[in-house]
Order: sequence, then structure tokens, then C-alpha cells
Amino acid sequence: MHSATAMPSRKVAQHDETETVQMRLYKSFKIWSMYADLEEAVGTFKTCKSVYDSIIDLKIATPQIIINYGSFLAENGYFEEAFRAYEKGIALFKWSNVSGIWNTYLTKFLERYVPKTREIYVKAIDILKDENSREMSLRYAEMETKRGEVDRARAIYVHCSEICDPRVTSHFWQVWTEFEVRHGNEDTMREMLRIKRSVQAMYNTQINMSSAQMLNSMTNVQTPNTYIHAMCALNIKVEAATATAASGNNRANITARKDSIIFVRGITERGTTENAQVNNLDEININMDVDDKETDEDQEESEDILIEQRIIPSEVFGSFKKPDDGD
Repeated sequence: MHSATAMPSRKVAQHDETETVQMRLYKSFKIWSMYADLEEAVGTFKTCKSVYDSIIDLKIATPQIIINYGSFLAENGYFEEAFRAYEKGIALFKWSNVSGIWNTYLTKFLERYVPKTREIYVKAIDILKDENSREMSLRYAEMETKRGEVDRARAIYVHCSEICDPRVTSHFWQVWTEFEVRHGNEDTMREMLRIKRSVQAMYNTQINMSSAQMLNSMTNVQTPNTYIHAMCALNIKVEAATATAASGNNRANITARKDSIIFVRGITERGTTENAQVNNLDEININMDVDDKETDEDQEESEDILIEQRIIPSEVFGSFKKPDDGD
């Protein structure tokens, strides 16, 4: 087995058909898995550990190999080495293959280091997807509740509620309600219900926004030329609407001017038809200044005229004449 898993003198692709089988055998997972089982059964601790480390370094390990390696180290009392092996596996794999490693890591770590599990739970909650993060949060809150840390457990429920839609994850809200019934009071229960309503409103808003975006993307899929034509048509419509509004304003102004013309009632003076005239009560006498000037000129002319005096005959006065008046 040692010869079969020996590294070749030069780098060779595992699936290169032109190379010999011996040159490509060093990356065979079946050979390495058999080698690890053999060393674990009849070999020493160092040789078995060396085989598992080589599998991890070649990046051909599976989640089950990581779990087996951690269990082997824990059985021999190397707990810190086992936890480092789990951390290597977590860094090596992505979701969803890493789920089993996380569960085993937390279980083993919780058995040995109960107070130090908070960091692992926080890291798992941040990395895992929503569904598994909810499960980890419930386990984390349950652990804190068992240790008497009620406030810490409530803070975990509040943090996890952001990813728990009440219409879908009813189990989470039921567990939180039971927790508040056992360890909370009326105020904490009201706060839990308030958070539940706010989370449901947030998810309703997100659904409405995503639906609106989907409809817009379905109806507004346009090429660049189509977009340019649409913008030109929009500009033409705007200009036409502006011109229509301007003409409407002009017509409104003309109508307003017509409405402002008022016929003033006049008085017709009696007289002959030829001399009949209409007197406007509100008419402004424009010739007033001209008449005043003419009156002044007439007075000046009258001052220059010589006036002769004559005796008026007494017959003109008649009975109004006094008896002592002379002729």
C-alpha cells in the first residue's frame, strides 16, 4: 500500500489516459481509504494519522473521511487534534456536504467544552444557509436555556427571527412562544408578538417588490434600438402635450378677455333726434381741461373789450321802480 500511494517523480493528471496506471494511482480514493482502514486496524497511531493527513493534503477526502479521522483522534485522547481535523474539513467542503461535519463537530465539542461552544455556534449560524441556521439557532438557544442563560437564549431567538417567515417557519415561533411561557412574562410575550408582526410585514414587502420587479422585467425587455425609439416617442408626446396645454391657455386668456368686456348702461337725453346723445354716468370728461383753457382765454378777451353804459328806460322796470328815483 505504501508503494501504491507513493508520489510520482513528476506531476501527472489523474484522468490522463496516456500515463500508466501506477503513475495515476497515487490519487485513487479507494486505495487511500483502504490504506487508512488498514493502518487504523493494525498500524500505529502515527502511521494512521499520517495517512489521514495525506488524504486531506491531496484534497481527495470526503466528509465521512473527516468524521472518521476526528473520531479516531478523539478515541485516542487527542481532542484538540480532532477539533482541528473537523475545522480542516469545514474549510475543505462547501454546502451541503459540510452539514454532517458541523453536526459532529458541535456534538463532540459540546461534550468536552460546554462553555466554549458559543463561538462555534455563532460561526455555524453565519456560514450555514437559512434552514440549517435556524436549526443551529434553536440548538444554541436550548443549550443556553439548559445552562440557565435565559437572556442569552432570548437574544438568540430575536436574532434568528429575522430569517423566519411566520407563514413558513411556524415551528420556530411555536418553540419561542413555549420558551416565553416558561421563562418570560407579559412584556416579553408582547415583544415577541411585535417582532413576529414586523417580520411578517417585512416578508410581505419583499414578496410585493419581487413580484413587481418580475412583472417589469417581463414587460420591459427591450433592445437598445427599441429603447431609443421609445424615448423619442416619449419626447414627441411630451412636446405635443406641452403645445396643447399652451394653446389651451391662450384660448382661456382670450375667453377671459371677452368675459371682462362689460357694456355700461347709458342715459339718452330727450331732444330732437339729431341732437340726441347718450350720457355715460361713469364716462371720464376728457375735454374738461380744454374747456377750462377756453374759459380762461374768453375771460382775458372780455377784459380787453370796452363796455358802454346806457340809461335804461323806466318802462322797463314798471311797478318795481321806486317813486324817488329820478329819470
